[in-house]
Amino acid sequence: MSTEAPTIARLALGQILVSLRESAGMDHTDVAEELDVHPDTVRRWEIGQHSVKRHAVKTLADLYGASSTQLSRMYTLAKQGKERGAVERYPGGASPEFRIFADFEPTATEILSYEPEYIPGLLQTPDYLRAVHAAQLPELTPKPEAVHELRADRYDRMFGRRDMPTMRFAIGFAAMLYLQELTPAALAGQVTRLREAGALPTVEVRVVTGMHSGMNGGFTLMTPNSGLLGANRFAYIEAQDVCRYTEAADDVALYDRIFASVWDRAEPLEDYLK
Repeated sequence: MSTEAPTIARLALGQILVSLRESAGMDHTDVAEELDVHPDTVRRWEIGQHSVKRHAVKTLADLYGASSTQLSRMYTLAKQGKERGAVERYPGGASPEFRIFADFEPTATEILSYEPEYIPGLLQTPDYLRAVHAAQLPELTPKPEAVHELRADRYDRMFGRRDMPTMRFAIGFAAMLYLQELTPAALAGQVTRLREAGALPTVEVRVVTGMHSGMNGGFTLMTPNSGLLGANRFAYIEAQDVCRYTEAADDVALYDRIFASVWDRAEPLEDYLK
């Protein structure tokens, strides 16, 4: 039996619920009336926004005529959907909106990341992260140690995998210039981390040194494992006070084109460091 991260489990259960509901020829209003809930509750179950309680799973399965095998799988996913994911394990380590990214990251088969101002999270050393926090307003990072713990957990899970995903990191020129503000030891450590990551067979690091099509801001394109229900390729765009996900084909295609343009204009890390 597979064990899914909570976000993935909720999305997988939602996909099963949609399939069963459509096969039963019912809409959200029909289901809501049968369960005495609001139609929006049914929608939230189906998009994985809310976990589904065990009694609701049984009622839905009976209503849709689900098989015993399907019901067993639904029970498992409902239980896993209530567990704590990476973000919940480190309260204050990231915004709640980051949980989708954090839960899908260990399943990814490809990650394309462009960061204009920061060294990407997976490549940051503790010393670099401490310097970043020291430069920020305290209220923006109320629990810096939780951030460190979450970053360390993400790093161990990703770089400890046997099936390392393809990862391309395009780092902005500004982010590299800011490294000069680190202590000599911290600077050396961060450069070593970048070089070590770039030396891995499935990882490539480049630096963007000129004008390009991604100057409006950073983003990450992630391709989760295709074997996971509810797992679709998405773009993640993060700003100071909000983050946004999009799976829309046109949006993802646009960010693919932007990343390709940025990547073509970037130079390999070792060439930049010469």
